Amino acid sequence: FITWPQLRPTTFLVSTMSIIGALQLFDQAFVLTQGGPANVTKTPVYLIYQQGFNQLQMGYASAQAFVLAMAILIFSLINMRITKAEEPIV
Repeated sequence: FITWPQLRPTTFLVSTMSIIGALQLFDQAFVLTQGGPANVTKTPVYLIYQQGFNQLQMGYASAQAFVLAMAILIFSLINMRITKAEEPIV
C-alpha cells in the first residue's frame, strides 16, 4: 500500500512547481489576449514586461521582478514548512 508519508516528497515538488509556474505565466496571456478585456488576464510577469519594455521603466520593472522572486521564495518556504511539519523521525 502507498501511504501519504511516502508521497509527501512528490507532493511537495509538484505543488511547489505548480505555484512557481502559476506566478510566472506569461506567454499565453501575451499571445492570446495581450491583457484581455479590462486587463483581466494580466499576470505579474506580463506587467513586468509591459513596464520594462513598453514603458521603458527598467528600474521599476526590476523592482517588480525582485518582489515576484521574493513572493515565490515565501510561497516555497511556506509549502516546505507545511510539507515537513508532520514528517516522522526515522
